[in-house]
Amino acid sequence: MAVKIKPPEANTEFSLANWSYNLDASRVDPWHDDMGLFHYTDIGGLWGILSSSQIWATHTYYLNDSSEIEFGLSWINELLKHGEKEAAKLVDKEADEEWTSTANVLHKLYQFVGAAALTSRDTLLRDSAPFVSCLSCASDSLTQWQAYGNRGGGYSIQFDGQAFEESIQQVDESGATLTDQPTITAALVEYQTWNLQKRVDEAVNDFLQGTRAGKEGDLTYDQSPSLRAFLRRLVEISMLLKHQSFWPERERRICISGGAETFYSQSALGLIPRMRIGFDPKSVREVMVGPGPHEEARKYSIERFLAGQPDLSHVAVTTSDVPYRAP
Repeated sequence: MAVKIKPPEANTEFSLANWSYNLDASRVDPWHDDMGLFHYTDIGGLWGILSSSQIWATHTYYLNDSSEIEFGLSWINELLKHGEKEAAKLVDKEADEEWTSTANVLHKLYQFVGAAALTSRDTLLRDSAPFVSCLSCASDSLTQWQAYGNRGGGYSIQFDGQAFEESIQQVDESGATLTDQPTITAALVEYQTWNLQKRVDEAVNDFLQGTRAGKEGDLTYDQSPSLRAFLRRLVEISMLLKHQSFWPERERRICISGGAETFYSQSALGLIPRMRIGFDPKSVREVMVGPGPHEEARKYSIERFLAGQPDLSHVAVTTSDVPYRAP
């Protein structure tokens, strides 16, 4: 689908900020913390992470819950449909030539993206979706223990958030840093659309600036670098929106863009594309033993292991305050 566009000259900015199906803000409260980040896992995950100083990042398409993809993309798609209608109204109105040109570009941009690329999983699979690794800002969370506690055998690794995020980089199996590093960012997952809507506006207006500079003549996915970049930004934005019912997770996501998988793991979904992300072991603050049987024995085993690891001997070991219910 090719659309010829005329690069606008105006500095007009277009905003969708007056429209969205925002979630009920009264049910979503902000939180404040000291940037502690928590990774909930089982004993196998704990061993793998601490012994290698690595976490895994997963291609977005293969996250545990496919609704995580659909929810954010659906919101973006609805936003773009609205943008198409609003831009069409501007085209129809009496307007100066520069604004009409901008509106035409917007109308065709929204029409193209909404009708074709963003709703296509092929595009998502091809090169738009980032790899992600999910952590939580919630300490000793019942919700997280239930999801990742392995029926009473869970653990939580607490990181110093700032030190962890400043140290992360893509590595190979041995832990060596790869020469060509992807773009790695960290952001809080949003459970309402206010902040993300601003990001969509920024992405749209950045694209408009590119057309004003005369960089694009065709709106075709294969031939337009700025359109591909625009789509990647939309997908990355959509990955930061989850339904408000997930708010207790208080999730923070590490997003890796512009890189490729370095290994695969097996699951019910087939072979899952992954990346290895290395971190500074000094950023680990604490290991918490989750609610379950034999808590003291499990605690002692972790303390014994950490004492023999020079880079981890500073790490505290605690037990959860959440009461255990036998399954």
